[in-house]
Amino acid sequence: MANEFRNVYQLAAVVVHAGDAHSGHFATYRRGHQNSRWYYTSDVEIREVTVDEVLQSTAYMLFYEKTSSMHGAF
Repeated sequence: MANEFRNVYQLAAVVVHAGDAHSGHFATYRRGHQNSRWYYTSDVEIREVTVDEVLQSTAYMLFYEKTSSMHGAF
C-alpha cells in the first residue's frame, strides 16, 4: 500500500444564530490562543465557556484550522 499524507483539522470556531429567518443575532464560540479554552463572543458579551456548551450549540457555520499532515494510512 502506498504511503499517504492526510490533513488533520481542529475545530476553531462555531457561528450560531438566535432568532428566525427574517431577524435575529449571530454570535460565535471560538477557541482561545491556548487551544484549551473556548469563548462565547457577541456584540455585547465575551465570556469563557465549557467545551460542552460549544458542542451542544446549534451550529450555523463551522470553521476549522489545519493543524498538521499525518503520514500513513488510517
